[in-house]
Amino acid sequence: MSYWYMYPLDTAGGGYGSTEPLCPGCYKKPDTNIGVPSGTPITALASGIVSDSSDKGRTSGGLSVTVKLDQAINSNATHMSYNYLGRSIVSPGQRVNAGQIIGYAGSPYGILTAFGLTSDSSWGCCAGFQLNARGDPSVDPRPVLAAIRAGKPLPSGNPNPSPSCSCGVTDIGCCIAGALNLDAIKASIVNFTEEVAVFLIALLLIVIGVMLLAGKQITGFTKSTAEKGAILAV
Repeated sequence: MSYWYMYPLDTAGGGYGSTEPLCPGCYKKPDTNIGVPSGTPITALASGIVSDSSDKGRTSGGLSVTVKLDQAINSNATHMSYNYLGRSIVSPGQRVNAGQIIGYAGSPYGILTAFGLTSDSSWGCCAGFQLNARGDPSVDPRPVLAAIRAGKPLPSGNPNPSPSCSCGVTDIGCCIAGALNLDAIKASIVNFTEEVAVFLIALLLIVIGVMLLAGKQITGFTKSTAEKGAILAV
């Protein structure tokens, strides 16, 4: 029997960063599915501490086990997540070693087992998911799978790093921030505010200039009128 990660990827190129079939247009495919037969043991690819083991539902990862790595792949890929499992045999807080069975394939949702990298302690819940949602290369799981398949060390480094943050599993605001990528929205607001401020300052200077010019003309007219009146009086 082959190890679970040796089975073919479900799509050419591994799917990561492509259109998400469960929610087209919502975000890019955040992980990579593998054609693992039901009942196949799912082993940890690296050692660490289980940070979450829970069912996310059909469209959000199914039964998912997330492991905080002893040695992060990079500053964003600090956790590995094994998604759409049929069964989990580990619990949060439990230490797992590379090669240790953490669960079994065979999701009741009929979706193939998937593997992903994340900066969050629970798959898909929080702000770190914004990296996966836009196909950021720093959390691309395919280089990790390729290295494991070839028997090589796990890749390290941080290609095209993107800012991330962490949040609690129940922090809805943080989750929404991740889904909407509020960093970009904030940047847009700041840029818009700066442009409006420059426009208002320019407009104010123009108004002041017009008022000064009008005041000068009024003063000149008054002076000219007064002189004419003096001449007539003589």
